[in-house]
Amino acid sequence: MTNNIFITEETPSAHALRTFMKLGQQRTASNALGKGVTVHPSAVVLNCSIGAGRIGPNCVLVNVSAPSVDVEGCVLVQTTSLTPIVGKGGLLYNVVDDATSGELPCSKVRADVFMPGGVHHVMNSALDIDGGKAWKNTLEGNPHSFEGIYKANQTQDVSECVKQGAAAHAKARSNLVAP
Repeated sequence: MTNNIFITEETPSAHALRTFMKLGQQRTASNALGKGVTVHPSAVVLNCSIGAGRIGPNCVLVNVSAPSVDVEGCVLVQTTSLTPIVGKGGLLYNVVDDATSGELPCSKVRADVFMPGGVHHVMNSALDIDGGKAWKNTLEGNPHSFEGIYKANQTQDVSECVKQGAAAHAKARSNLVAP
């Protein structure tokens, strides 16, 4: 999380990282943002489709599709939601939320895992949880421990898992109205 948020800072090192990532002074690229979407100058927003809302300071959003967002200090990567995404200081990775009501919270950590056969596991954590120490524990709301997911994935064809995830994102995105 710290390393991702680092790219939003106004330091020579963060500038060097943005240059290395070929962002230069540009912090937004290849987006379809609704007319009312506000983006804080420190935010990095790449390849997103967002209809409305606010992308606050110290946010990194890459490949995000949602009807609206209201986030601050968040990292969202490869996230598709049919409901508004809201929160502070959270991380969403490879998340597909196809709920049709409510909000997708971004105040903790969530990573979705896709496996062949339509298996979709939602794994939750928090920034103050050491995954190494909690490795064998099944955290509240999770179907397995981190170790259990790791072991279940060892025998999977990675390219098939990627296809399953891509199909889930595409299906959910087909239900979104373009900004």
